[in-house]
Amino acid sequence: MLLPSWGCSQPGRACLYGRTATGLLSYHFWMADTSPGRMARLLGVRDSMMATNLLALAERGPTLVNAHNSHLQRNKSTMRMWEGPVEWWSAGAHLGDATPTPRVSAWYGYSPLDPTHVTDHDGLVFVKDTSRR
Repeated sequence: MLLPSWGCSQPGRACLYGRTATGLLSYHFWMADTSPGRMARLLGVRDSMMATNLLALAERGPTLVNAHNSHLQRNKSTMRMWEGPVEWWSAGAHLGDATPTPRVSAWYGYSPLDPTHVTDHDGLVFVKDTSRR
């Protein structure tokens, strides 16, 4: 294995740097493109990088992701730019086929949500403790 030979104590960080370098090289390659599809390709590369980073985070455990809706939606993203409308597949679309792993807990206060009650939602946040003022 390569990592121990150069003494990296954080293989996850090395993978992050590798993903970042690969993504930036791809992004800079497409920046030189002069075709009308340049912006759509750049947005697609960016969201592909986001999707790869989200997968890496998910491998570490449950993750709360905060992003603009268009980055996480499963449908094709659209935006009007100076050159006209642009369409691309967002990070959510890249990851949209994955089914979240069901959470199971023996804690009496945990009540799993029946997925048939909330179609088209990827997640919910429950506030455990709040202060009353």
